[in-house]
Amino acid sequence: MPIDVIQFFLVVITTANAGQLCLNCKAVPQPLDCTDVVECGNHESCYTQRFITYDGITLFNVGCRDHDQCRANPGRSVGDVNICTRCCNNTDVCNLDQLCSSEAFAPKPGHVLCFSCPYSLVQPTQCHRITLCGQDKQCSITTTRNLLNEKRYQIGCSSNKACQGSGLYCCNNQLCNRHIPTKPIIVNPTSNQHIQVKYHTDVRITCIATGYPVPTIGYEFLHTIPFPTNFARENDNTLLISNYNKENDGSYHCYAVNTIGTAKVEFTIHGTDTTK
Repeated sequence: MPIDVIQFFLVVITTANAGQLCLNCKAVPQPLDCTDVVECGNHESCYTQRFITYDGITLFNVGCRDHDQCRANPGRSVGDVNICTRCCNNTDVCNLDQLCSSEAFAPKPGHVLCFSCPYSLVQPTQCHRITLCGQDKQCSITTTRNLLNEKRYQIGCSSNKACQGSGLYCCNNQLCNRHIPTKPIIVNPTSNQHIQVKYHTDVRITCIATGYPVPTIGYEFLHTIPFPTNFARENDNTLLISNYNKENDGSYHCYAVNTIGTAKVEFTIHGTDTTK
């Protein structure tokens, strides 16, 4: 059966499919000594490796490792004896805490793990270093401007009092200061666009949205509640209308929602029996 595909693109604000964040250091006494973070690939997990050097010192490697390597026997490296290798992918920087009998990460109450790059960055996501912010402080992103009035960002810890001021985004969840929350903005197509498809074809409507937090995509058919029986969600972004017919003609909404706001576009679809 022929297929008509309709795509609606929402403005790109942040990376929607970002990889897992993991500690990334070599030969440290404990994972707790590592303050560098890396974004792993889609087919990688965090790992911790405990080994003994040729002169009897116990050290750790932490970083990203391919899923297949995580399932394989790690073996030994030249000159060093591998004691343990463990992988995890349940949370960001999960290789910080107690894998391969490493020390537990047990911060004092009121302390929070944050990104920390006190120099100017073009994007907050360029920061790959972490720190533990003390009591009465929050993770923060400070917005500044350079000589050409271009936005720059400084990442770190700020006091609760400073967080009440302007030009500062603060949050108190672990590693929450890598993105500034922004609502989705629909840039194409314009509202009230008219779209023509052929009857008795499968029509796919795809909205692609990114933002922070990553938006949820939804659809509304403004003439029937609930959706007609030939409507189905093919995936998170795509609405499939099977065997499009006259009952499906009309106005639709595609919308993207996150905790910051909602973006919505209205469009109409009408079928035709002839190819134009």
